[in-house]
Amino acid sequence: MASSRSASSARCVQLRELADGQIREHGPIEDIETCLDLIDEVGANVIVSFGGGSPVDACKVLTYKHHERHPDRPWVFNIAVPTTLSAAEYSTIGGHTSRDKVKIGVVRLPHRRQSEDADAH
Repeated sequence: MASSRSASSARCVQLRELADGQIREHGPIEDIETCLDLIDEVGANVIVSFGGGSPVDACKVLTYKHHERHPDRPWVFNIAVPTTLSAAEYSTIGGHTSRDKVKIGVVRLPHRRQSEDADAH
């Protein structure tokens, strides 16, 4: 059991080390694809986004793109931890930037619920 926990922890660290700071502003598709490959590599079923609109939107797009890539699997669960007042965590719309620098919206993402701690802001 202890070795299983170590392996799980290593996967989480690896995911964080690669993804932390790697999704640039406006979520370029290249960054999204890098993180999608990493999600597949570690078998993640939850994504936690920290930050403002760009990281929260990018993680919503990640859940959508992952579902496109693997329609037979359950949706990856997205937990948003906002650090700004972008309100991206309240929307079911996400966005990213194409290789041609065109902003692309992704709509009708599954929306679970949001929780807010007024004391945390």
